[in-house]
Amino acid sequence: MSPSRPNATTPKILPPAEKPFRWERVTPFLCLAGLFVSGFLTVMHFGLLSGDVSLGEVCGGGGDCNSVIFSRYGRLFGLPVSVWGMGYYIFAATLSSASVLLRREDRPAFVRATLGLTVAALAFDAYLAWAMETQVGRFCPLCATTYVINVAILVLTLRAAWEVRDLPVRMSSLLPSPAGLRATAEPAYYREVLKLYLAVLGTGVSVLVLALSLVSSHTLLQAQRKELAGLLEFLRTEPPSAIPTGGLPARGPERAPVTVVVFSDFLCEQCKRGSSYLDIVAANHRDSLRIVHVSYPADPSCNPYAEKTLHPGACALARAAACAGRQGRFWEFHDAVFGDPAKARPDSLTAYAARAGLDRAALEACMAEGDSANGLPAEIALAQSAGVNATPTFFFNGRRVVGALKPWMLEAALEALLERPGAVPPRR
Repeated sequence: MSPSRPNATTPKILPPAEKPFRWERVTPFLCLAGLFVSGFLTVMHFGLLSGDVSLGEVCGGGGDCNSVIFSRYGRLFGLPVSVWGMGYYIFAATLSSASVLLRREDRPAFVRATLGLTVAALAFDAYLAWAMETQVGRFCPLCATTYVINVAILVLTLRAAWEVRDLPVRMSSLLPSPAGLRATAEPAYYREVLKLYLAVLGTGVSVLVLALSLVSSHTLLQAQRKELAGLLEFLRTEPPSAIPTGGLPARGPERAPVTVVVFSDFLCEQCKRGSSYLDIVAANHRDSLRIVHVSYPADPSCNPYAEKTLHPGACALARAAACAGRQGRFWEFHDAVFGDPAKARPDSLTAYAARAGLDRAALEACMAEGDSANGLPAEIALAQSAGVNATPTFFFNGRRVVGALKPWMLEAALEALLERPGAVPPRR
């Protein structure tokens, strides 16, 4: 018997067509990445309120992220911009997840909503990038990362919008239908339940983030408001002292309305912290703040007024700083010492000099000349005449404040001096 032939009418079974990958499925994960970065920036912001600048090292040192997020452009309606960014990512994740999970006819509304939200976020990003570049003058890599994430979200959302361009857009489908929620026996019931769940989740988490941020800000600042009130009253009523600053290392406009004279010791941890705080706030006042540095090492080997050797070796660093000033690189040396992530050490002087770009031979020759040549005794004498006996001591337009002020208190103090038309800058 010959084998039977297949019926000519039998349909040929073809392998299932491979469905193209829907790139919009990546969008919720990009939103989660942006939420993580924004959350970290928020933690950094609240850390700064309590005086913790350590998280800024994630940006590669230099305090640039701290300066950017703590500037006037880092807050919106009293909250960190990063908190609003978290709200954006939560809503964008909710909308993009809905466009992936729901039926094809529901997708256009959610894609359009995600697109509109992302375009608004990128417009604000452009404003922040302009402020970071032209007004603050610092670069925040973490902030820039969120800009890149938002561009990626925009590209994927535009792709999704192109795929559903022929479908009608019913914006009413963004919200669950009450009729559909009542029809528990209908297949559409579960779709409406999913919409309700996503709407409640997105709104609830966003409101929770905003509420926790408000509570955190209030809690962190409330305990120090009395101290700040006393400081501001002191700055308003205390008659200024004239501090001659001619020839001392300074940065900022010469005719700035506010001058801060800092009496500091390179081995003083409070001085290091105070320098970081001042650097963070200075980025917000580039045209209105001048900072003058005066060395006052707590080391009897060069400072006869030091009662005991609190910081042995501080004189060596002070001499090196003065010699760096003769090479026109005082602030580079200053930043190299205070920018050391570990505790500053006199035996690291060579490393600090190299980091500051100093001429090694010229530095050694200058230090060999003695203190009478480098001007250090004059700085110590100035500290004594100003009544300085501890570091750091700051003179805000001639008004003395001992100890490092936290960034938000320092910002308030500078704003108070800028608002006072009769503020008298120290004599130069």
